[in-house]
Amino acid sequence: MPYKTPHQWLASIGMAQYAELFERHALDDMEIIRHLSDSDLDSLGITILGHRKKILIYSAKLREEHIISSSLSAFASVTGQSSPLSSPLSPPPPPHPHPLSSVIHHHPSPLSSITKHPLSLSSPLPFVPFSSAFSSLGKLPEEN
Repeated sequence: MPYKTPHQWLASIGMAQYAELFERHALDDMEIIRHLSDSDLDSLGITILGHRKKILIYSAKLREEHIISSSLSAFASVTGQSSPLSSPLSPPPPPHPHPLSSVIHHHPSPLSSITKHPLSLSSPLPFVPFSSAFSSLGKLPEEN
């Protein structure tokens, strides 16, 4: 939830008792709240360890949410999508042709004939039974 004032934010994390203290020290902007540090809480005189940790943890969460929100906004402005996850199953957009693609002539690679051979490594080898492998030689060797 985006908080409009530090007072709203403090109340939401159960630290409303510090709202006046924040106001007295001109901590009246959420941008400032996102960047609170341990030394800031020292300067304010907040000494209860649990309260200090809670304020710092939630301040860091505000900072993370702001970074994510800013990143998604930048993503939307560049791609036109509201979120990178908005349609995960949709196909990617078609690639743009290279400006010189009409000038460049594609010549077949000397290896293209190898890769098109029926026994190339890209296709599985055909199964040939052992007996038929020797059938062209005439008689199969006899076992002793």
